[in-house]
Amino acid sequence: YLDEITIKVIKDETVLASALKTGEIDVAYLPNREVDAFLADSKFNVEKMEGGGIATLLTFNPDVPPMNDINLRRAVAHAINPADINKAAYFGKAVIAQSGMWPVNSWAYQPSSAYVPYDVKKAREALAAAGKPNGFEVNIVTWNSPVHQQSAEIARAQLGRVGIKANIEVLTVGPATEKFFAGKATPLFLTSWSRYPEPDFIASTNYKSGAYYNASKQVNADIDALIQQGAATYDQNKRKEIYAKINDYELGQVLWRPMLYSVTYAAAPKKVQNLKTLLSWDGKMTLKQIWIKP
Repeated sequence: YLDEITIKVIKDETVLASALKTGEIDVAYLPNREVDAFLADSKFNVEKMEGGGIATLLTFNPDVPPMNDINLRRAVAHAINPADINKAAYFGKAVIAQSGMWPVNSWAYQPSSAYVPYDVKKAREALAAAGKPNGFEVNIVTWNSPVHQQSAEIARAQLGRVGIKANIEVLTVGPATEKFFAGKATPLFLTSWSRYPEPDFIASTNYKSGAYYNASKQVNADIDALIQQGAATYDQNKRKEIYAKINDYELGQVLWRPMLYSVTYAAAPKKVQNLKTLLSWDGKMTLKQIWIKP
């Protein structure tokens, strides 16, 4: 196995792909724009994990106006088409979400009828139900990932079609997260999320009363009881039923709206062995069984 690992940070996607092709680096996550080229290159192996995380996600703070009105939250969710973001920002490589924070390919995942789909007609109906048929103005914070900024611009254009004026603020990831979850200074956060196959991690840190990633910190004794029950139950099928109830509630209240689940691609030249062991349970690299054939 490996005696030494050198990790290089290469932010430019073109430079990253070139470094992999020339042998400057031995393994890398593939930028979406490069996936097809590497799949077609017989000199490389490519590993793929569907549901490696949540690529694009909207989270709402129901305590911060105007997102304190569930109809306006629904209007926002209905107005944004994840398929357009997938095509433009992810080169069609992501999976369009039909459920919540447990992504496809994790055992707790299941499609939910409570998911708010893209539907412009329903967006306008929700605006009318809120008494704002001509739209409203909302501030959205995101962070300075190029793909998030592109996603936010697409979302802003789509919201504008139903009269919702979105103001986009771009910060680095730490201040953006702090501003939304701790500062409660903005009603909407466009972000991404890591993969956590153990569903209690998301349930306890995102949904439990007072949890850091529970944006409003609202107390919900029923959800707390379900979270406790889910963590204390051993039968996986029964746990799945419990998490489905939690998931339906969060989606139905439009507190979290995943738009795209990421598909993680990693590539390496044929000399890199055991590549199938590379992508771990959390969708991230584990190198302990990788070795390089002379």
